[in-house]
Amino acid sequence: MPKVILFILLCFVSSSATAKWTFALKSSNGTISYYIDYSSIQKSGNKSKMRILVDQNQAIIINTWKKVFSYKAQYEYKCQERHQRLINKFTYSGNMGEGGLVDSFEVPEKWAPVVPGNASEALLMTACKELDLMKLD
Repeated sequence: MPKVILFILLCFVSSSATAKWTFALKSSNGTISYYIDYSSIQKSGNKSKMRILVDQNQAIIINTWKKVFSYKAQYEYKCQERHQRLINKFTYSGNMGEGGLVDSFEVPEKWAPVVPGNASEALLMTACKELDLMKLD
């Protein structure tokens, strides 16, 4: 079992290294930037998956008492129901997914409704191909 987990982690890390991160949007207070790997969008029926990179101007402290400036994550969306769940997340000590790997997890969370009017809604709309954030620039 540990070999399988290591293999999955290595696949994600190696594919993240080749990801083309495209700026998508900034938080209303300007401290958080969201990037999308458009080549990672996989839509199948009512569901879609997408990888994002979240970059923060200021570090946050996580439960390991280490500073995190960015993270890469894969989300899955239920397009019609407007729900999302986090599939995996890798946190980094530097900006733009650089620096050391601080923490990771690969256990899908429970489905949760997307809050209208915030970044998660724009990301859902992009993953579900309702909105192309690249064309809004």
